[in-house]
Amino acid sequence: TERDLRSETDMLKQQELIRVKPTGMEITNEGTEVLAQLGEYFNVFSDDHKLASAIKDKFHIKDVHVIPGDSDSNRTVKREMGQQAGQLLEGILYEDAIVSVTGGSTMACVSETIHLLPFNVFFVPARGGLGENVVYQANTIASSMAQQAGGYYTTLYVPYNVSESTYDTLMLEPSVMHTLDKIKQANITIHSIGDALKMAHR
Repeated sequence: TERDLRSETDMLKQQELIRVKPTGMEITNEGTEVLAQLGEYFNVFSDDHKLASAIKDKFHIKDVHVIPGDSDSNRTVKREMGQQAGQLLEGILYEDAIVSVTGGSTMACVSETIHLLPFNVFFVPARGGLGENVVYQANTIASSMAQQAGGYYTTLYVPYNVSESTYDTLMLEPSVMHTLDKIKQANITIHSIGDALKMAHR
């Protein structure tokens, strides 16, 4: 009932888990943390947790997280994947960390979930990006993550398909050399893997 809803809302508000505005309600940072903790608890009993454990054992991977659903047909699933990845990333970031990121629609979702951090982090594109949707380019995503986190970033404007002589010339550009050095120094790399057949077709 409406009375029950108001009661539950007031309780969440008092615990600073949600913020009530004239336009509606939104979850606070504290609320997001609580959801993440509860998610870990409930995941232990889910089929997704069993699948993640099977993948870990099969491929000897330290940690695996599975998001249910079809991200190709349901945008919400991809956003949930981005939310999960963003939380995991924030949990391992530290002062002056250098993070290299690839492009893609999933990575764009990850960038939207990053919160303002109390320390500086440097974001760098893991590859160049000219000739594809600018929203999904690694440059754009590195910039977006840096702005969300209150950190810094650099760009790498190198087209994918260039002649060998052009490539060699670009590699001598000071800005390109600076970015490549940052990529080599990266402490964390976030890599999104797309459909291999679609990527080969491109």
